[in-house]
Amino acid sequence: MIANPEFSLPDKFAKCIDFSDPNDVYLKTRVTLVSEQDTQITRLTEIRNRTIPSYLVTPDDHTNNQAVVKTSAGAVYAISCFNASSSLAFFQIHDKATAPVNGDVPIKSIPVFANGATVFGSDIFGAGGLTCSTGIAWAFSSTRATLTLAVGSDKTSWVGWL
Repeated sequence: MIANPEFSLPDKFAKCIDFSDPNDVYLKTRVTLVSEQDTQITRLTEIRNRTIPSYLVTPDDHTNNQAVVKTSAGAVYAISCFNASSSLAFFQIHDKATAPVNGDVPIKSIPVFANGATVFGSDIFGAGGLTCSTGIAWAFSSTRATLTLAVGSDKTSWVGWL
């Protein structure tokens, strides 16, 4: 039997494989498994190497609890929020080209805990971002399902968008 360092099989298999015989069934099986494994590794590497596009960042000015980021279709790639108040707030993303108003329904409502911070990126939005077909607007709300504008200037955020 010829030793082949490229294959690392348990001894019980290595003893019964003749690497010099191209018709050896065990060798063919191992080569097939290695090929399938290489294909899976290649696919995982391709997924890992996908890059998120460069995006624009719009910080708030700490005086508003709502803003329009973009007045046409786009995508949100990342957000960072801080809530210095003593009560829970929700950072809402709205698919609209105008400032959100009370009663609007967000496409995403993210809790920002009292005296806490929240950061979301491609782990939540994916490499393609959170798509908005009309525009990108955001607001801090005291309720999750619909917008009830939060009061005070104790919340800050920035939005990464394109």
